[in-house]
Amino acid sequence: MSYARTPRHNRAFTLIELLMVIAIISLLISILLPALSTAKEAGRTVVCLSNQRQISHALGSYTEQFDDWMPRETGGIGRIRGYSPWPVAFRPLLDPRVHWDGLNDSNNPQTNMKDHFEEAPYYKCPSYPTPEWHQIHYANNGIGFRRISNQRILYDQYKPLTKYSAIPQPSATIYMSAFGDSEHGTSWRQLYRPAAPNYNIAILYDIREPSNFTVDRMQTQRLSWTRHPSGSNTMYMDGHATTRHFNEILDFKSWFDGDERYNANSLYWRTRMR
Repeated sequence: MSYARTPRHNRAFTLIELLMVIAIISLLISILLPALSTAKEAGRTVVCLSNQRQISHALGSYTEQFDDWMPRETGGIGRIRGYSPWPVAFRPLLDPRVHWDGLNDSNNPQTNMKDHFEEAPYYKCPSYPTPEWHQIHYANNGIGFRRISNQRILYDQYKPLTKYSAIPQPSATIYMSAFGDSEHGTSWRQLYRPAAPNYNIAILYDIREPSNFTVDRMQTQRLSWTRHPSGSNTMYMDGHATTRHFNEILDFKSWFDGDERYNANSLYWRTRMR
């Protein structure tokens, strides 16, 4: 007995069904991509905070080894009394390959590495914009304040070495925040020359005066208050680091260290690490 075969019909997607599938996939992508981007940025923020906390440990170790002194601004003072900028001063405490090479010698206050800080990942923020002109993405508090007439706070000159124990409210005083963007790489080209020592490069990375909150003479925004979506990571003088809103970062009171005595003729200029 033979059976007649029934024809098999292969069912295919209609154009409408195919368009509906594409629309659903597109919708899912549009929902998931922002979430993925947010997750990636959250990860970058955590890495940045971890770097600042490493620097805070170096700050604590530095003050212990150098009689309570901590680095502040350096460009206005130069190489006086072995006073090195914070990226140079802290690096031996963060990298076992680096050692102090005459740090207390005013003739040679720089480390033995001349890599322009390319091999210093602890000084870099993953959210720093590309191209990454700069190898250091943080700037510390080098602002000097004093009282004039009845005005409570007014910047005067740059702030050199400071005793940590002299800060009345270290948990409320900013020590470091995000270094600003170098959109055209102007300051980068001036600083990162092949023969430039790390010391000369490092002196840029501090906040010295109110103009640094905008654009300085080398066309670099010295301070960034929107490095991450919720603000910029900020390290305080007591060592804790957290993300702060731009309103707090732009408030000069957050940078005030409680010392209004400093001026250009102060003994601070002749301070020596012991």
